[in-house]
Amino acid sequence: MPIIIISRGSLTHGAEIAEALAEKLNFRCFSREILLEASDQFDEPEIMLQRAIENEPSFFDRLSKRKEKYLCYIRAALLKRLQQDNVIYHGYSGHFFVKDVPNVLKVRITASTEARVELIRKRELVSEKEALRILSRVDTARRKWGEYFYGIDPGDPSLFDMVLRIENMTTGDVVELIAKAIQLPCFQLTSASHKRLRDLYAEAQIMAHMAEGFPPIRHVSVDEGEVTLVFEATMKEKQRILPLVEGILHRIEGIQNYRIQLKH
Repeated sequence: MPIIIISRGSLTHGAEIAEALAEKLNFRCFSREILLEASDQFDEPEIMLQRAIENEPSFFDRLSKRKEKYLCYIRAALLKRLQQDNVIYHGYSGHFFVKDVPNVLKVRITASTEARVELIRKRELVSEKEALRILSRVDTARRKWGEYFYGIDPGDPSLFDMVLRIENMTTGDVVELIAKAIQLPCFQLTSASHKRLRDLYAEAQIMAHMAEGFPPIRHVSVDEGEVTLVFEATMKEKQRILPLVEGILHRIEGIQNYRIQLKH
């Protein structure tokens, strides 16, 4: 039962392709809904979450770690959705969150600079020079975002199973290619895929619920309900946070045991 993640560069018709593909395959399709769900669950303004995944980190963001907190919320909301099968997610950053999950089909939709500039020029009614400036600003912000959080350009082809340039293809052509690819055995989720998704979701919940008011988390991992959690904290801080941490872990479904460590 497959999962498709579509990463769409700015102005590449990715949303249109994702929705047409979902209709052809009878899959559930979502994108902005993740921000709404994260906003509701963690009581944060949707606009702040949207900026967290679209804008490069500012100097204040780097000091406050505010974007990291928002990304924790978004990641938890997305991985909750991905516990279902037969889904398509099209949106920024999704491929980062599932890069270590086997059998998930990760697709990049891209187009030439010329084609994207022309689309901006027509949409915004601006000159070619101004359209190129707008495109450069957007691409630079996204590249810096990916490099800051993950140390890699978000458009790096090595992150994807398929990279499709769409200038010479119709939406129908692209949909047909992806629809055929998702039938391959290598993109059918296995028990190992489901296990990894469950573990990642548990990790994401831990990170999200401890993103504020807790010492920095140096490491968190979940393996079949067994949690290892390492804080950068003193013994005095441990006495304060330990009851709170245990309360959170007890509320997360599937967690059986946990080990909490401190690093100075």
